[in-house]
Amino acid sequence: MVSAYIEANEEIRQAYTLLETAQARLDSAFGDVYSRFKVLPSQYGRGEIKFDPPRDASDILRNALTVRAHIKTDAWRHIAERLEMRSLMSTERAKELDAQLSEPDKLPDLTPEAITAMIDGLHSNLDQYMTEAVKEVFEFLRPCRSELKTNSEFEVGRKVILRYSYNAFYSTPKIEYGTHMQDYHNLDNIFHLLDGKGPVKSHRGPLIDAVEHLPAFGETATTAYFSAKPYKNGRLHITFLRPDLVAKLNRIAGGNRLRPA
Repeated sequence: MVSAYIEANEEIRQAYTLLETAQARLDSAFGDVYSRFKVLPSQYGRGEIKFDPPRDASDILRNALTVRAHIKTDAWRHIAERLEMRSLMSTERAKELDAQLSEPDKLPDLTPEAITAMIDGLHSNLDQYMTEAVKEVFEFLRPCRSELKTNSEFEVGRKVILRYSYNAFYSTPKIEYGTHMQDYHNLDNIFHLLDGKGPVKSHRGPLIDAVEHLPAFGETATTAYFSAKPYKNGRLHITFLRPDLVAKLNRIAGGNRLRPA
């Protein structure tokens, strides 16, 4: 991947140098015309950045640098995905990673040494990332000031009831996109990691898929780690099928130390 990235960047540099020469040749031959020749489209959309219409050779080279900057961030994002970095992080930590990957000027050049350094950094911080992600799921499952007797403020028990988990206006359960979708994915992911199975491979995860495949409210969805039953009032009842993993989650997140003497 690094070899292809380096070769492609050199080809892009050569291509834009040729475009610069073509622009200069046209401008010289045709002189001062009403509208300059455009050897590139007047606008080239890429995410939140749009190119200005090229007016001279320097604009074309600047556009080349913009393209190469986007390719640099794309390459680093792909490397981060291949390393499954987000799956090992809390939501907040993943947001920090996304912010770093959005600033090409601050990203190192893509080299084997830089990738090795990223892997070394991931390994050295793995315990911290795991603890942060477990604590985030712990807080999601341990709602403070809950009026529901099933829930405990101090530790995750055998069962939890989660409110406002999905849109009850649908005829079948549909997990709310946005925060709730990420929360349930994180919950599934953490139980896989605590079980030594590695992170969830799909964007949604088995728990979300099982709940959304239910034919009606009040039915029970079962995965390797959870029994989940959605109700029409917007609440989702989750029973944990692996008490050993629940105990591990409580221990890592420090829930048992929160109960008053």
